[in-house]
Amino acid sequence: MVVPTDVTCRADVEHLRNQALKEYGHVDVWINNAGRGITKSVLDLTDQDVDEITSVVLRSVLYGMQAIIPHFQERGRGHLINVSSLLGRVPIMSHRSIYSAAKSGVNVLTANARMDLKAKYAGIHISLVMHGMVETDFYRVANTPQVPRAGSQVGPMIVQSGGSRGTDCRTDRESNGRALHESSVG
Repeated sequence: MVVPTDVTCRADVEHLRNQALKEYGHVDVWINNAGRGITKSVLDLTDQDVDEITSVVLRSVLYGMQAIIPHFQERGRGHLINVSSLLGRVPIMSHRSIYSAAKSGVNVLTANARMDLKAKYAGIHISLVMHGMVETDFYRVANTPQVPRAGSQVGPMIVQSGGSRGTDCRTDRESNGRALHESSVG
């Protein structure tokens, strides 16, 4: 089942959840993994840059969490996985300033949700994935001046290969710059 979803729109994320529940009756695992990057230092960021990156990287995670956690609470179980980045913890690339800041917010929201649910809902698991640098089209799309290649070293990290990418879930760009996420549920 593919449900085109603008993850920056709460109603779309709730629609995605509702479609999954309608089709399958319940959700066992929910993964928040939308991303967008730009190449700008802190002093070069515009209001629009901040709004666009935080909408895709941070707000979409909040919407996903708020959409699915009540369902998990009703069932007494479920697994929420939020995908972050090592840059949210170790900001070694200054030109990823707002991306790193937004991913740091993902880390904190995830930890807080885990703390909030831990005592009362032992069957609900909250995970955070913090990947390192992976060679994908992300860097090209974000206009990175020097695209890291698999095997190269950036600061203390060795860039990993993204390998072949599937087509079930992908992030596309609309002309207005908003993120669309085609979600495969099943």
